Amino acid sequence: MPFRRVTFVLQLILAISFLSGCATFRSAEKSVNRSLFTAEQETALGTEYSQEIAGEYEFIDDPTVNSWLNEMGAKLVANSPETAQTFQFRVTNSPEVNAFAIPGGFCYVNAGLISYATNEAQVAAVVGHEINHVTARHGLLSLQRAMGINMLMQYLTPDGTGTAAQMAQLAMQSGGFLVTRKFGRDDEREADSLGVKAMYGAGYDPREGAAFFRRLNALSSGASGGMIDTMISTHPPTPERIQNIEEQIAQYDMNSKDLTVNSPLFKKVQGIVRSEVPDLPQ
Repeated sequence: MPFRRVTFVLQLILAISFLSGCATFRSAEKSVNRSLFTAEQETALGTEYSQEIAGEYEFIDDPTVNSWLNEMGAKLVANSPETAQTFQFRVTNSPEVNAFAIPGGFCYVNAGLISYATNEAQVAAVVGHEINHVTARHGLLSLQRAMGINMLMQYLTPDGTGTAAQMAQLAMQSGGFLVTRKFGRDDEREADSLGVKAMYGAGYDPREGAAFFRRLNALSSGASGGMIDTMISTHPPTPERIQNIEEQIAQYDMNSKDLTVNSPLFKKVQGIVRSEVPDLPQ
């Protein structure tokens, strides 16, 4: 199919879906996204932008911390929707209570989140949420919405491949969209739902996820410091979202298996992180 014809068909799908309703529109939006970006392009785009992130952050390279996070991340990924992306997890030395992930499976957890969390399961809740922003391609969807199909097609060749130079150019222009973490409401709901499911499947107590978001919601009046405000602004824990999570948890048999809330290793990890980064929130 000629290049211009591809663009026209994609735009037509979106137009028809918009007239058919929100649910149909979202389904078609995802279909268009899969047509725009191959798994290889997603990996290349994430790889290019991860280099920019590496220039902006310093990372904690303690083997105990990294082993703990990678083991947690692997369990959550294994209980999330299948993806062609290979996840990589790093701990930044940022004191902000936050985490973020970009296309390609690059997931970053701030030292501030590890320090502020009451227990290991609360960290797993946030990491599972971020993992599933990637599995559901929310970063690419945000990029698609922000830049528009026509602009994106300038970077992607008609046969569905993208050169390294094209991916680098797109990564530089779109980096802010990839890491903004300000997704649409449907994106956040989907990441919440998939994250809770991943937590439960991986053996973490999902009730701690709801507890963490309630704790953040109590701080939304602005009385907290900027380090916590960032998490509130990028992952708004509205009462509706908390209610959705609790309703989902109510469907699970919480006595069917032992669920992890905390572990001695997490306390050790917290101690290491706090010793490496001063003045972390607690």
